[in-house]
Amino acid sequence: MTRAAVAGVSLVACLMALPSWAADRDKFIGTWKLVAIEDHRPDRTTSRMQLGPHPIGYIMYDRTGHMCVQILDPDRPKWAGGESTYRPTEEELRSTEEGFVAYCGRFEVNEKEKFVVHHVELEFVPNEIGADRKRQYRFAGNRLELSPSPEMKLIWERVK
Repeated sequence: MTRAAVAGVSLVACLMALPSWAADRDKFIGTWKLVAIEDHRPDRTTSRMQLGPHPIGYIMYDRTGHMCVQILDPDRPKWAGGESTYRPTEEELRSTEEGFVAYCGRFEVNEKEKFVVHHVELEFVPNEIGADRKRQYRFAGNRLELSPSPEMKLIWERVK
């Protein structure tokens, strides 16, 4: 076998060893704005997803393998006091927590099975830190669909 042939075989072997997620992983990179949450469960109950009829939010993925997401109910009640020293009531705190979802961490993409895993490192609820959140994904034009369950889909649009 010639040196050129050996080099060619070596190059092919190296390329085959690259992670299979590389192509789809690159598609995730950027900032996405929430378009809709579709919830097709009969009872419509979702843990910590009481985000109203028109939730707003962003999800961001970067090249270092980190992600952050924030979603909130824009109609959640405002606190009675507006100044920075105001101490909210228990009810105000509860409505704030129920109308807001946010977490950050690392992410991995499995292109073969079409899922992304968010490894939660920061979260409002202490018990959720260290959790892995698996989402099936699908790209459609400038949109990203993430499905935490077969009945639920979050639709995101790439921010330009």
